Amino acid sequence: MATGITLTGVGVIGLIAGGALFGSAANSIDVYQETPIFDAQGREIGSQVFLSERRDDETMQAGGIAMMVIGGLMVAGGIPLWVIGGKRVPLEQPAQSAPPVGSLRPDVVLGASGGALHWQF
Repeated sequence: MATGITLTGVGVIGLIAGGALFGSAANSIDVYQETPIFDAQGREIGSQVFLSERRDDETMQAGGIAMMVIGGLMVAGGIPLWVIGGKRVPLEQPAQSAPPVGSLRPDVVLGASGGALHWQF
């Protein structure tokens, strides 16, 4: 049961982290372009840099997808383990049976100033 709970919990964390990683990869790479500036005579007097496009970080997206798939598999495997393990745990402890009549049963009593041993026949 504890394995199923742990596997499910870690799988949910993996799903959330993978989703966050995948979402943060969108438009995360800026591509700049430099354009020359010319004067009236056609001479280059400087340049201008501007943002031409934004691209997705494909490696980060692939990592996010992998984390979500692995997390989903962990959840899918952890839930059955959790359920099956929960059915195998006994709800009540079985009551201890009394010793048969005629058997010896020792009782040990310990106190602050001494102890005692009682036998019941």
